Amino acid sequence: MKDHKYKLATLVLSTGLLLSACGGEEEAQAPEEQTDDTAVEETEDTTTTEEDTESTEEASDDTSEEETSGDAANSEGAVEDNSSDGTGGSNDGETDSAEEDSGADESSESTDSTGVAVLDQLGSTPEDAVSAAQENFDGELVEFELDQDRSDWVYKVNLENDSEEYEVELSAEDLSVLSEETETDDDNDTEDQFTYEDAIPHDEAVQTALDETGGEFEGWTLDKDDGQLEYDVEVTNADNGDDTDVTINAESGEVIEVDD
Repeated sequence: MKDHKYKLATLVLSTGLLLSACGGEEEAQAPEEQTDDTAVEETEDTTTTEEDTESTEEASDDTSEEETSGDAANSEGAVEDNSSDGTGGSNDGETDSAEEDSGADESSESTDSTGVAVLDQLGSTPEDAVSAAQENFDGELVEFELDQDRSDWVYKVNLENDSEEYEVELSAEDLSVLSEETETDDDNDTEDQFTYEDAIPHDEAVQTALDETGGEFEGWTLDKDDGQLEYDVEVTNADNGDDTDVTINAESGEVIEVDD
């Protein structure tokens, strides 16, 4: 009887040990399965994250392309605005500039035809005219003029020597002789004689007269008055047509008298 109880107790104990051992293995296996499940979940999460990242990048690329397209459209619009507004303004500015230049040219031409600049367009100089006259007559200057005959500028040169007086008209353009005359004159006064080099250049005298009165240049005369070498410059008032004579000291360039 005791042996039977002993065997039964041993069997129960063995069964308990066996069950304990099986339970431990299941618990040991459970963490491994849990680890595997965690790994799968992490893998799925990683895959999902990568997909989300790719989706975000694609969305970013699409947004960038849309912004780029929008910027390009805005740039094209700005170019069109500049083309419609700026180009037109530029053309208008060029037209205005051309009109101003044209007006300046017309004003310059008007000034050239009436002011000092006309003297540079004569084709010859006073020195040339005196030399040309003295080639035809051996004498000294007693009177010298620049005047207009119709629309042509003409030099009038008066020379004299001990017995004769010579007057010649020369084209200011080419110094061709337009007329000439020689007279006998035994009563010549050498005090009235001079050389053109004794006087200031004629353009300086003309400019002084125009600065004094304004108007349009008509001509000048150079001679001696009581031993004083003088320019008498004729200027016409463009508004009323009145003539003004400006007398200038031909040696100093000072204004002596203005005779309206």
